[in-house]
Amino acid sequence: MKRYARWAKVLYGWKINKSVDALCPPEEVFLEITNTCNFKCSYCPHAEPNHFLEVSPATMSPDDVLLLLGKLRDGGVTTSAIHLNIDGEPFMNRRIDQICSAAISKGWNTFIFATNGYYASAERVNALPAAGKDVRYLFTIDFCSDRVLFERYRGGTGSWDVVRQNVHDLISLDIPHVSIVMTDISSFVITDRRELLSRYAALKQLFPDSKRLGFKTREFHDVTAYVTGQVNGSHEHRKYNECPYPWTSIHIAANGDVISCDRDLRHKNVLGNLFTENFSDIWNGEKYRRLRNAILEGDLADMGACPFCDLPYDSSKFSLRHLAQVAVVRLGAFSMVD
Repeated sequence: MKRYARWAKVLYGWKINKSVDALCPPEEVFLEITNTCNFKCSYCPHAEPNHFLEVSPATMSPDDVLLLLGKLRDGGVTTSAIHLNIDGEPFMNRRIDQICSAAISKGWNTFIFATNGYYASAERVNALPAAGKDVRYLFTIDFCSDRVLFERYRGGTGSWDVVRQNVHDLISLDIPHVSIVMTDISSFVITDRRELLSRYAALKQLFPDSKRLGFKTREFHDVTAYVTGQVNGSHEHRKYNECPYPWTSIHIAANGDVISCDRDLRHKNVLGNLFTENFSDIWNGEKYRRLRNAILEGDLADMGACPFCDLPYDSSKFSLRHLAQVAVVRLGAFSMVD
């Protein structure tokens, strides 16, 4: 019940009270343990040659994680679910098992990874700490039934087979603390509804039935102009919705930068650095308050990546159904693991 009370307080501060000060610590914690990746997805800035000219490559150590998570706990963050990625592929960090152990020592027990699945082998996953039944892992993997589409727009040659086999292996193992959600990326190039439904069904047929394996579809947004290089079309006749992230979530990049959200992959809105500052000084500091005020006023012109984002104009992302999905997956309230 305490968790739901916190969620209600966050909702009140963001949507009802509209305060530039967050009324309580964030419920979502994103910690980028590395920003390097072995894939060059067409819908990701890693596909651009100059990506690391804008943001230097960085990888966290277990000691880094202990320091940063300790600061969050000292600042009053009580959540038990954590996302161990923003940009990059988390399994590229070879000390991921030690990092999870460090997080467990600080009271986190629900780990959510957006992974491409290439390095999520049975051996690597079995090395992740599982201290009793309280520790849970959820892997979300972008995939599709079409090998050619996948290897053209996401992974390289041979990657489709590797990811598929890894998922098969993980589902066949007796590891009830590990769940997987496969997201169909066919909509990146396919628009016909019947074709998308057919491809979604084909994706499900690639894998055995399991209570630890779920599926969902994806709608692509050019949220920060990585694909077109331009601000998305006119929003003049579309309803504006206030982005909740600066009230609900904290996103800590591998170099310690606190950025506005998991779409600000080039650190256009740096709100502080948790390696050099305390959490409380950042969370309700001048930069966060300025960002929240800009969102409330709908005046985002000077807010780095925000003017390029089209999500505030997608009302489906603010529906009760979608908010419930966020609570289930992103806030760690999923029930796929016993």
